[in-house]
Amino acid sequence: MEMDRYSMTNESVKDTIENNYPLLQHAEGTIEAGFEQQERLDEVTELLVTGEFHTLVEDYGMIKCIDGRPGGYGLYPNTAGGTETLLVADDLTTKRFADETGTTVNAYRNLIHYLEEAGEMVGGHGDNHAEGAASGCGANDKLEKIYAFMVRSADILRELAEKLGVVVDDITHDTIIANAAARTQFSTGAELLSVLLENENAHHEELLDVHNEVVAVINTQPDTSLDRQALADHFGDDYQAFNVDVWAFSGAAASIAELPEEISAKVVAMVYYNLATAHVLCGKGMRVVVL
Repeated sequence: MEMDRYSMTNESVKDTIENNYPLLQHAEGTIEAGFEQQERLDEVTELLVTGEFHTLVEDYGMIKCIDGRPGGYGLYPNTAGGTETLLVADDLTTKRFADETGTTVNAYRNLIHYLEEAGEMVGGHGDNHAEGAASGCGANDKLEKIYAFMVRSADILRELAEKLGVVVDDITHDTIIANAAARTQFSTGAELLSVLLENENAHHEELLDVHNEVVAVINTQPDTSLDRQALADHFGDDYQAFNVDVWAFSGAAASIAELPEEISAKVVAMVYYNLATAHVLCGKGMRVVVL
């Protein structure tokens, strides 16, 4: 194994882990390492810090979720909800894909049609035990809670985004939070997933069983993503990691922007959405690694 892949000493690995714990100190969810996962938690974290399980993506389509469960197709950039992140980025900024109904499901249909016409990939996932109005994707099913977190924790999200090196101006921040607060209608997760599946070329995964994420990775290394199957092959099914590829946000934002100056605002919206998703899904004890 290439333990020094990014020239990380044992001490710098330790510092990296400790310095990033506060990123989720305001988390409200339940997913984090349990008692039975403590035995190898340090080993998992240290290998993720070194980039051991990150490898080159196959394409740049924003089609895979941050979900840690291994899926059925290859390596593509990860973001909360897959293509749904682009829906949120538009909804919180220019609302290019909104229509007179104001529903998220119609906006998502318009977005997917636009991406399909432009030759862009679309994708997302369900799982093998979701029922009723749920899709099996937390970033999708908990969208209303995620928006609510953005509104009441706006200053926290801005601080965290800036800690990650994202430039956030006052106008962009205020616009995103105002749009999040203004949204009162949320289609169900199942409805949004059904719209994705209307596209016969959509990349859809049905993920299996329960969440076992013990680390959340924020990946800034260009052209790479987490190989979940490699992680599972090494540690087994009891150790998984959330992963978000923030390096891919700018290109994804450009794919739906009408003007170049819109891109930076959409990137900020994506960052806020992904951070808010992590806070809604994860517990305060979730370890965070920034590559």
